[in-house]
Amino acid sequence: MYKGRTRFKALICLTLLLGLVAGVAATAHANSGYWLAFEAAYPAAKGSRIDTCSLCHTSAPAVNSYGSDYLNNGYSFTAIANLDSDGDGFTNAVEIAALTFPGNAADKPAAPAVTLSSIAISGPASVNSGASATYSATATYSNATTKAVSATFSLGATTYASITSAGALTAGTVTANQTVTVNASYTEGTVTKTASQSVTIVAPAVTLSSIAISGPASVNSGASATYSATATYSDATTKAVSATFSLGATTYASITSAGALTAGTVTANQTVMVNASYTEGAVTKTASQSVTIVAPAVTLSSIAISGPASVNSGASGTYSATATYSNATTKAVSATFSLGATTYASITGAGALTAGTVTANQTVMVNASYTEGAVTKTASQSVTIVAPAVTLSSIAISGPASVNSGASATYSATATYSNATTKAVTATFSLGSTTYATITGAGALTAGTVTA
Repeated sequence: MYKGRTRFKALICLTLLLGLVAGVAATAHANSGYWLAFEAAYPAAKGSRIDTCSLCHTSAPAVNSYGSDYLNNGYSFTAIANLDSDGDGFTNAVEIAALTFPGNAADKPAAPAVTLSSIAISGPASVNSGASATYSATATYSNATTKAVSATFSLGATTYASITSAGALTAGTVTANQTVTVNASYTEGTVTKTASQSVTIVAPAVTLSSIAISGPASVNSGASATYSATATYSDATTKAVSATFSLGATTYASITSAGALTAGTVTANQTVMVNASYTEGAVTKTASQSVTIVAPAVTLSSIAISGPASVNSGASGTYSATATYSNATTKAVSATFSLGATTYASITGAGALTAGTVTANQTVMVNASYTEGAVTKTASQSVTIVAPAVTLSSIAISGPASVNSGASATYSATATYSNATTKAVTATFSLGSTTYATITGAGALTAGTVTA
């Protein structure tokens, strides 16, 4: 039955093709091979509404646009599968699959339902700290068309920004760049699509705010120390930096530009000023630090006693002490005074000496002791207790109280002094007015002759 129908179609189309196309080519293809080739290329169309001569013809013997393309493309159905012979917007293969005639523009497949395929977010990839921006969404559909849509916006978990559902983003204040994720969701029909976009919240440019010097506040005389600098920035961060160091005008120390300080030799504490300067970008900051150059510890070296070298018998004198230190400085100090063993004078701890009464000069030793810190120093000074000046108080004659007439005798003199001492002295002798005897100046008496 089917073979008879096929032969019948072949006879009809053969007649039409012979009427339209002259020559051997038309005769060669106007047979059942045409139907077999079409049904082999499109088996699903076999026996369908388009499996007729109208597939290629309008009214015999004229061919439609599909038939014309078939004739002009080597009599190959597969060669014209992707052509749109009738210009209705559907390829020949699509029309045959939909069982519509590819040579009839009025007969075409129903348009497929257009569905939401995806959405895309539009808006800036970065927003400055504290600034705002607006984000929008564009939908793409199954037919490749696009349109702006009112998506619902949100942010991934973050404290760095906020966004309204309409897409108005407000950036928070940040001190370093932070990343947030902008999300959008849009539903059309029963289809919901989402999209995400990474956005950077850009921190303000970080600038140099200040520098600070680190290093010892004091350096011993002749020693060394190293100073460094730390920069503080507008975002409150800090870092060590290579500042340039110098000293204020001084002869007490020197410093390299890298911060190596060498203290000079000092005998008393001295202050120097360490300065640092650092430039970053177009910003220069400076800092200063006072540093004490510490003199060696000053220790007590010695003491010396001041006061009279002699004190008169029965008089008084005051003694004091002066300390000399390791730095060659001196000062009066309150020493404790005493005397070496003696009965010729006495002294208080504060240095008030009282001389005893002496009849001859006597020597006493004034001692002083002074302690400062853990150091005790002593000193001694010899003092003479000066006796009063000795004067002649009287003389006494020694010799016989009587001399015989015509005999002789010798007389001598003994002096008594103010200090009660006595001594024989060479006095000058003489006689009172008389004729009874004579005496030499040395005391040799010669008695005259007397009768009574």
